[in-house]
Amino acid sequence: MILHIETSGKTCSVALAKEGVLITYIESTPEKFQHAEVLNVYIEQLMLQASVSLKELSAVCVSSGPGSYTGLRIGASTAKGLCYALDIPLISVATLKGMYSQFLDTYSGKSTYFCPMIDARRMEVYTSRFDGLGNVTSELKALVVNDSTFATHSNPLVLFGDGADKLHEIPLSKNVTISKGFKPTARGLVKDAYAKFQAKDFEDVAYFTPNYLKEFRAG
Repeated sequence: MILHIETSGKTCSVALAKEGVLITYIESTPEKFQHAEVLNVYIEQLMLQASVSLKELSAVCVSSGPGSYTGLRIGASTAKGLCYALDIPLISVATLKGMYSQFLDTYSGKSTYFCPMIDARRMEVYTSRFDGLGNVTSELKALVVNDSTFATHSNPLVLFGDGADKLHEIPLSKNVTISKGFKPTARGLVKDAYAKFQAKDFEDVAYFTPNYLKEFRAG
């Protein structure tokens, strides 16, 4: 039984799964950033929904970034606190990998490559590229998008996430499409978290920190 936490973006989300199968989830995308106020409430409600106690958890999984600095801090501190208190392992799944897994579960089109994108202000995005088997074909990076970035692309490519939603005005190759409105949630972490649990691929609870990718800037 694994609890999953996704707070890297505007959506605050928790999910509970047993042996890699989703049991229940709670998620919301409020206008104002409220993760600190609602995350622990959602966890409590989630456990009540499933009639499961915290003592029955085998691990906690958290989305490890990149993303919102504040959101990642809130998710990581909550996950670490639960792992300390319950003496259970901590699992992390890269946010972009979770986005890819979640997107592929509902995607019905045909494409060769997939680019989850996280808005990093202005025309910059955090992104990585995956093939249809989940292999990373372009490593995680902060990319400044301009008119030539996706103007020519020989293979079918799908862009998704709030980083992709803002690219509607730039030139795109006929092979590149944008799937609008995608929001990463804790549901996307389930598959990868269970694989890591089986492999005993755990984080050091004392020293784990999210992957912010860039230093925090206020304002």
